[in-house]
Amino acid sequence: MIEIRPIVLVTGCFDVIHRGHVELLRFAGQHGIVLVGLNSDLAVRQLKGDSRPINTYFDRAAVMSAFKVVQCVFEIQDINVAGTITWIAPRFWIKGGDYSMDTLNPLELHAAHNAKTKVVLFPFVPGLSTTKTLNALAK
Repeated sequence: MIEIRPIVLVTGCFDVIHRGHVELLRFAGQHGIVLVGLNSDLAVRQLKGDSRPINTYFDRAAVMSAFKVVQCVFEIQDINVAGTITWIAPRFWIKGGDYSMDTLNPLELHAAHNAKTKVVLFPFVPGLSTTKTLNALAK
């Protein structure tokens, strides 16, 4: 019998990969087929500032594609992923634990609601963040 697995959308910058990202992807893989929407270089700059991204979209996409759990990587041009959620209509949209339902973009939440997408917040892995890693390297 063929198992039909749900589509899982993971979105973000994924600029400097750390264990928190790896755990998030493993978690996503337990829920279904993982599609990763990476913010474009311009979107990362808009979200994180002029010093980012550290790695270009193409480099970030190559790294993300190397994970066995990831089935597809694509570029998101906007900082708002509502259009992506509407377009893909995944069963799950998984975000890192640095977000809460109160801090997610209301337009994205509305798109998820309309697409019948369940928003899942992956528990934050304490002490692990790209910003913390970059700050440590700057010292």
